[in-house]
Amino acid sequence: KFCEWNGLDYDDTKYIYCKSPFPVENRPIIKKYVCSMRQEAWRNPHIIKYIQKIMENHAGEKGVIHTSSNQQAWWIKKQLDSNLVWVAYGNSREQSIKNFEESNYPITLIGAGLKDGVDFKGDKCRYQILFKVPYPHLGSQQIKIRRQLDESWYMNQTVQPLQQAYGRGIRDNTDYCKFYILDMDFEMLLSEYRSMFNEYFLEAIQ
Repeated sequence: KFCEWNGLDYDDTKYIYCKSPFPVENRPIIKKYVCSMRQEAWRNPHIIKYIQKIMENHAGEKGVIHTSSNQQAWWIKKQLDSNLVWVAYGNSREQSIKNFEESNYPITLIGAGLKDGVDFKGDKCRYQILFKVPYPHLGSQQIKIRRQLDESWYMNQTVQPLQQAYGRGIRDNTDYCKFYILDMDFEMLLSEYRSMFNEYFLEAIQ
């Protein structure tokens, strides 16, 4: 599929595989399903209780919550109502990330744009929460049409950001970080599109 989407000749392309040296026990993926987060279902007060419990279990540690929209990020922030919960978005995103990385306080950073381009190594991040499976926004005509032409492309555009998010908290073979998934829709994604996930991710699921 990668070759097809990028105009490469499959028969003239080589794939080199190398197993990751990062210990699987240092990077567990923990399924803590609350409900399906489709449409407006994520506005569920029970979700906040789950998030609070995870934060309590990681008292004194910094963490990241991955959302699919700024609206979700601000909703969580409002519900948690804490000065130790920050939102990274818009023009202030980079500064918020920088402040989060440099802070000695147990900050929880929330955002829709934290799935790639950030390096939360060591004590910068000891836990992550995937609030909602990051399906591409179907309000985009291009995405909508491409999905109609090839459903596997659309699902791949969901799986890859999810795996990118997972990797933000594990940056070397001595690092450790727990990754919690709250969205029940992940189970369907894993069941029907398991082949799109890499071994590094699959072997960590508990």
